[in-house]
Amino acid sequence: MSPQDREYRAISLPSCRVISSIAFLFLLILFIVYCVVIPQSPCKTELMANQSKFLTIYTEIDPPYAYLDRTGGVRGKSIELVKLLAEHTDTEYTLEFLPWSDSYGRTLSTPGSALLPTTWNEERAHLFRWVGPIDTIQYAFFARADDPVRIQVMPDDVQAVSQIAVVKNTAKYKELIMENITNLMTFPNEYDCIDALLTGTVDLWCGTDDMFMDTKHLKGSEHTKIRRVYQWKTKPVYIAFNIDTPDDVIRRWQNAYDALGTGVKEKLHNQYLPYYCSWIDCLPDSEKSILHHAKT
Repeated sequence: MSPQDREYRAISLPSCRVISSIAFLFLLILFIVYCVVIPQSPCKTELMANQSKFLTIYTEIDPPYAYLDRTGGVRGKSIELVKLLAEHTDTEYTLEFLPWSDSYGRTLSTPGSALLPTTWNEERAHLFRWVGPIDTIQYAFFARADDPVRIQVMPDDVQAVSQIAVVKNTAKYKELIMENITNLMTFPNEYDCIDALLTGTVDLWCGTDDMFMDTKHLKGSEHTKIRRVYQWKTKPVYIAFNIDTPDDVIRRWQNAYDALGTGVKEKLHNQYLPYYCSWIDCLPDSEKSILHHAKT
């Protein structure tokens, strides 16, 4: 072999490796485009079919909508609704309890998932697909019963207090920020907000009014130590599906919900609202340990 041939081989072999790598990358890109971008490709069709049959539902410990009873069973108004809709749409599902921020983030990023209950607002409208409305909630501000604080003018009176407890990254939190209310202390769940209020860590808690339905029988509980000082906004609540959920899935779930009828919806409402207590401090010791375990 001449010196020129050896030099040619020394140059051409690495070049072949580079060309092979480029070709492999090109084929990989073609495969991704075929399976993910092209609407009618067999792999995307199969992925969409799987999303129609299987669903991961994320939620948080949030009585009366979703919670664990003293035997570890899953209960709640939203849970019962999902059972009915899954049955009517022939959908298999798994249920995962996570802190709100984690549930929200996973539903945003995970095809074939849904989040409930979820408050609809304009900021979130384009981030999810929506089924409902399944309920409404009333935002409200709460103070300790022995605190004379009053709210008459929004947002001025709220801005004047030292600290307000609110669950991080919730619709309530975003609404407060939009109102230029920034004296906030965020927590992972409502129970920690309530604890912060009762211990004097904060002056107000921005929560939901359903926490205070039918509290007259809760004498001696922590309920009597907190009072509502201001009703703020009423918001619709939905099941929020990942944005890539196929149209057929949303249509079937919405049709199934609409077909339930007023009687079934009222029965679900009356079964859990008013409810005996939504706070961990009001629950029997056996149930407290279950909820504490679920929060961690």
